[in-house]
Amino acid sequence: MRNSKIVAQVITVCLLLVATRLSWSADNKQPWQQLYTGAEATGASVISLWQFLPGQESKDNSGHGHDLKLRGEARFVTEGPFGGALESFPADTKNDKAQGAIARSKPDLSPDGGFTLEAWFMAKPEMDQYANVWLLDKKYVNYVRDTPEANWDYCLYMSRSGTNKRRLTASLGFGKDSAFLTGPEIEVLPGKWQHVAFTYDGAGVCRFFVNGKLLGKVLLEGRGPGDSGQT
Repeated sequence: MRNSKIVAQVITVCLLLVATRLSWSADNKQPWQQLYTGAEATGASVISLWQFLPGQESKDNSGHGHDLKLRGEARFVTEGPFGGALESFPADTKNDKAQGAIARSKPDLSPDGGFTLEAWFMAKPEMDQYANVWLLDKKYVNYVRDTPEANWDYCLYMSRSGTNKRRLTASLGFGKDSAFLTGPEIEVLPGKWQHVAFTYDGAGVCRFFVNGKLLGKVLLEGRGPGDSGQT
């Protein structure tokens, strides 16, 4: 049975704006290289899907109503691999306010078993200045706080490991504590679109994929489903 999916298919992760389109060979396209449609977009296994399509930029294209609201300087642009994207900006000491796009928290955004997080992203040159860049985040900033919420749900981000290099990192909340999982180091060049995915099977096995290739596997001994904090 396939895991549930929370997909930002063309999230423009932190700091992007380059008028570029992907040019895959039509004969060699894999599912992740295409705009999700049909069951891949609205099937029972899809929890949420944000594709930023023209005229419906903020819509959850899975049909489940998890629509987005922009924050800070974030904006929708048309320079994505499928014709649309979300451009985001840094939130640092010089610009201390919420950034990006947010969907209202609802119980079905917290899977009770296995799930997949995936996103397309492209960096602008200035992204290399920042230590961490978030792709998808339901732990919010609470993951660094000593609060019950710090150990709920999930997030996927990239930590700087060198010049134009990042490590994919995921955090899963298990109620009393959280697991932080370090994935593969990848080269992040400005102006280059890449696809990343993190899967958790609900029983301790985590996998990291980059451009369709399995590049990392982590086993969490004794772990089961994550904790959403929902009652």
